[in-house]
Amino acid sequence: MKKLILCCAFLSFIGMTVIAQPTAVTLPATAISGDGATLNGTVNPFSVTGTVTFEYGFNTAYGFTVAGVPPTVSGNNVTPVSAVISGLPSCMLIHYRVHLALGPSGVYGDDMTFTTCPIPYLGTIQGDSIICRGDCFNYTVNSDPNATSYVWSTPPGATITAGNNTNSITVCYSPFATSGVLSVYGQGCCNGPTSIMHIQINPSPTPTISGPVSVCINSTGNAYTTQAGMTDYVWTISAGGSKTTGGGTNDHSVTVTWNTSGAQTISVSYTTPEGCPSTVEVYNVTVNNCPPGNSIPTLSQWGLIIFGLALFGLGTMYIMRRKGIYV
Repeated sequence: MKKLILCCAFLSFIGMTVIAQPTAVTLPATAISGDGATLNGTVNPFSVTGTVTFEYGFNTAYGFTVAGVPPTVSGNNVTPVSAVISGLPSCMLIHYRVHLALGPSGVYGDDMTFTTCPIPYLGTIQGDSIICRGDCFNYTVNSDPNATSYVWSTPPGATITAGNNTNSITVCYSPFATSGVLSVYGQGCCNGPTSIMHIQINPSPTPTISGPVSVCINSTGNAYTTQAGMTDYVWTISAGGSKTTGGGTNDHSVTVTWNTSGAQTISVSYTTPEGCPSTVEVYNVTVNNCPPGNSIPTLSQWGLIIFGLALFGLGTMYIMRRKGIYV
């Protein structure tokens, strides 16, 4: 600063005059609509009279000119200027700059741009991306004043049950829903970019039950099991039986005493580690009125019986032969 003051003082001392240069500054456009906007800038002619215009077009070659308001300026002041343009295509990028003409010369402001009808940007979809069939989930995106509606698309088998055409929706996934893409874009005089979320749908598992299917009435120790490693087990036994051990929310097995003859059932459901509830598996059991003290032999017991009968037959044949009896 000291050097500049000394320089100007020296130039003044030797009789030279320092002349400031005119300025033109392009400012952001305002009142942007679907087909027009207000162009803005400032100019300072520095003690001369100048004419103000704005150049605009679809690239930096411009091609269109409009008079500024005010159209002429003078004096040594920074003056705000503007111009209203219309009739532009919607969703179009427009280049523009302010021009201060001073006789055969002039100054230009920097190039600036705007897009007719601002594009709505919604950002990232917020919500669960790993879900279970049969459940409902909420999803949201940013609200944008340039969006008059929000257009959502869901994976196969999913339905929007609340909030359609808004920035916050509820989606319910049917038992037949499959993995896919959840998407949304803002709709207005210009459509915005599409936001997407990849949805992974975990199917509802089907339990299996193993255990005796045919038992004697009042028999004990009848154990039934299903898949281990799950949570929230729900065991249900028909009225003809009662639990003796297991069968809790953390148990993948249960032991039952069947005290009523006829057709009985035992069922189970659970929740997977991913949080998906299973279907309900029903297992049919036949309870027989066996003779007192008897029970229906198991396969291993049948083997022992057959083995015993075979030994009895061989022993009988041996004795008969020793006695000279031949059949």
